[in-house]
Amino acid sequence: MEHRRHFIHELNIKIKQLNHYNKKDVEKIERFSAATDDFCIKHIKNAERCIRERDEEIIDCTNRIKMCREGKLDDTFKAESNKNKQEAEQHRKEKSDKYRLLAEDKKQKTEELHAYYKKQRDEDRQFRAVKKEVDRAYRYYINVTGSIPEHLLKKLKDMPNNKGYIYRGRGYTFRGEEVTGDNFLYGQKPAEKNKPITMFEKNRNILYIHEWGDTYYKLFEKVGKNRKELVRHDQRKKKIM
Repeated sequence: MEHRRHFIHELNIKIKQLNHYNKKDVEKIERFSAATDDFCIKHIKNAERCIRERDEEIIDCTNRIKMCREGKLDDTFKAESNKNKQEAEQHRKEKSDKYRLLAEDKKQKTEELHAYYKKQRDEDRQFRAVKKEVDRAYRYYINVTGSIPEHLLKKLKDMPNNKGYIYRGRGYTFRGEEVTGDNFLYGQKPAEKNKPITMFEKNRNILYIHEWGDTYYKLFEKVGKNRKELVRHDQRKKKIM
């Protein structure tokens, strides 16, 4: 019944408005009734036409009110109500989908932004770690190479390149001022052909002599002026060039 009352109320308001405009046009016709000029006649005819159209619309509204009270428009109301519900549901769904897509887009952009910043932090952290290690290695290199005794540097100048020293447990290739960091201080003369690589390592009063051949590794110990003694002998696979 609620839809009937609402419908009849809207039609009554419309009828009231139409009667109000008709009254205005009737007053206009009465004012111009004695006039004979074309301008006034034109306005009178236009007002009469508007009154006729409004009267027809009033009759139509009155008939619709009667039909509504008799229940003849209930099916129309029901269909219109269903249509409005569908449109409202569709609008709600479109609105919900819009907000969902916006939320998903915002979430994706936030995740991408977080991933970007995380990557930047990881790269910065890795860079700082590498820089720290390089600085530490460089300081150690400066400390080691700066403390190589003069007598070792002189011996290296006269040693073949397949002989040298392991200094302080951590050596560097020495060629003038060039350092390549291969763990040994090599001699600067041309290497002796068909001779093993021999490196001397002094630890307090013990001299360790490392010897690498194509198929073996030998470690000798020499205490003071005693003869060197073999303390280790490992077989190696010969590298195929």
